[in-house]
Amino acid sequence: MEQTKNKAAIDMEVGPDGRLYLLEYGKGWFSKNADAGITRIDYMAGNRPPKVDSLVVDKESGTLPLTISAQVKAKDPENDALTYVWKIGTQTQETKDPVLKYTIKQAGEYPVSVEVMDAEKASSKSSEVTVYAGNEQPQVDISVQGNKSFYFAGKPIQYQVKVVDRGDSVSTSNLFIGADFLQGNEDLASEGHQIVPPEIMGKNIMMSSDCKSCHKVNEKSIGPSFTQIAQRRKTELRPNNYIMDVILKGSSGKWGENVMPAHPTMKGGDAKQIAEFILSLASDKVKRKSLPPTGTVTPKPQITQKQNTYFAINASYTDLGAAGVKPLTGAKRVILKSNIIDAGQIKTMTGFTSKDSSGNKYLVFPAREGFLQVTKVDLTGIRSITLMGGSNGANANYTIEIRTNSATGSIIGQGELMVANNKPVSLAVPIQPSVNGDMQAVFIAVRTNGALSGNVLLKTVRFNP
Repeated sequence: MEQTKNKAAIDMEVGPDGRLYLLEYGKGWFSKNADAGITRIDYMAGNRPPKVDSLVVDKESGTLPLTISAQVKAKDPENDALTYVWKIGTQTQETKDPVLKYTIKQAGEYPVSVEVMDAEKASSKSSEVTVYAGNEQPQVDISVQGNKSFYFAGKPIQYQVKVVDRGDSVSTSNLFIGADFLQGNEDLASEGHQIVPPEIMGKNIMMSSDCKSCHKVNEKSIGPSFTQIAQRRKTELRPNNYIMDVILKGSSGKWGENVMPAHPTMKGGDAKQIAEFILSLASDKVKRKSLPPTGTVTPKPQITQKQNTYFAINASYTDLGAAGVKPLTGAKRVILKSNIIDAGQIKTMTGFTSKDSSGNKYLVFPAREGFLQVTKVDLTGIRSITLMGGSNGANANYTIEIRTNSATGSIIGQGELMVANNKPVSLAVPIQPSVNGDMQAVFIAVRTNGALSGNVLLKTVRFNP
């Protein structure tokens, strides 16, 4: 298996199923590796089944009639002709091409999947994508005034959240907005979990079911109020499990003579969210309040000093669902990075070399010339870029050029860096003002003027508002 690329394999074992399991640590060292995990290696004699890479459905929700287009990527090891057997809910359809067009005419949830089969009937199945027909997912957007790539310690960020819910009016009670700091790399931060409080999601699932026929939030009806249920059950060992069980299986004699009907067709996840909503009515925890749809948030200076810190503004809106379809949630996240970029965060460079010292990362200036690249930068409102670091017995003179889009792109700022032996390095390079809000790559090109002795070290690059 010399062609197999492993991610720091540290152990392997044959499982009880006869397959080989490989434990991979991940490419990073002493860090939370996103690529860490267990890989299963199968040995297959003779004809091998097709390999299914991905299934993509163009519309995962929409009003009726809903026409979807599904496409699967699959390859057969023996290059056999493939047949595709699609499943949409309880319906099946066969094609010779990896594309399906299908119109859903009745409201409901439709799991969509495909089984890919070769000429010898060996097959592999894709994962499922759930399509919600009869209700369209709300669209959420967050706009930020000013710079779109950086946050600045102690400086307010003005934002506005807009929601479009096709076919229904928008209620701010179903909108939740929060802002917080995240640590990690930018990709992990942008993929983070979107928070939808149980007060919203569970309540709206309940409102789209028949629960509201017998229960109210604070008043007794045919059955007890949800608040009464929460007060009675909140001290039990596993109150969520108890309430879920009652919702799914029904009960009688707990609150008088009336019978609580079962809901065998309800999904366990939906019952769980209803239970969380009910228990939140009697919770002693301080409920996290939503920010207003339009307002300002201010990053706290003491938190912004930590490395690899991002400031996220999250917004989620949950609709009320429709007949036969549960409520759907639309979400958006805006990620702003610190305007102070540590040397360890800069990955693309030429001529520079990295250096570790006492747990800190530095970049060593080139002996002749080189450049650094900072990606996804909005220069709106940025007046200068400051390079900070130190010298290790160095005396040097550098010309610094700030360029956009490439190392030979347009020069928007220029300065001269004079370095004296063992003195701090600091140079603020003024740049041309920008107001277009475009995301672009910024290149910091450096060139020595004369001889260089010792090392010049870069610690941070700061974008100044």
